[in-house]
Amino acid sequence: MKTILSLLSAVVVLAIFSSCGKQPDTFVSSSSKTTEITGSTNATTQSTLAEASTTTSETASEDSDSKTPENTTKGSTAATESNAGKIVKGIFTSTDNTFQIKVPSGWTVLNASGIPMIQAPDGSGNNMNIVTTPADRNIKTYGWSDYETSFIQLWGKKPEMHEFEHITIDGCDSTFLSYSIELMGSNNTFYQYVIGAPENCYTVTFTVMSPKHGLVDTIEACALSFKRL
Repeated sequence: MKTILSLLSAVVVLAIFSSCGKQPDTFVSSSSKTTEITGSTNATTQSTLAEASTTTSETASEDSDSKTPENTTKGSTAATESNAGKIVKGIFTSTDNTFQIKVPSGWTVLNASGIPMIQAPDGSGNNMNIVTTPADRNIKTYGWSDYETSFIQLWGKKPEMHEFEHITIDGCDSTFLSYSIELMGSNNTFYQYVIGAPENCYTVTFTVMSPKHGLVDTIEACALSFKRL
């Protein structure tokens, strides 16, 4: 569980960077960080976040000159692609063809490395990402208190829990949690779906900075569409 949460904390910060208009070309690779997370989870996380912050600062100027993907109109079925995967007709497929998931209409995939990052086209800052970590057969045994304790250890503050439920996605034991927390001066709501597949653990995180009518229902529909290939 520490491995999952350490990686998620880094991705949450990167999601906030992205929502502020900064789109780093290189994200922290989940595979490289998994082997580094040992007994000192908090120290590793701080190092990971520092690297993410440095990467974002170095690439911000490059991103300002980048072109906006053509698929930015609502309902567009054109394909958008990055080295993290591609979206075709509203369905994201990972580069290694291990999973697919529906995405909200018009959202586009960023040029991320290792961690799929998908963003709304309307400047709202809303986005989603998918993190793959080693399999964890105990997903269904973790309660909100386990997540809350880990979040406090990682971030130094207590998140406000909205919903917590054990569910099934793609035939796998899964957990849905929704919470709000202020990080880096920004108060955001997160909707996370932790999917405990036999081969890997997949965590789908939606970061909502600007609530939209019907967005929560869309988020749920997208998350429940997750399918291993």
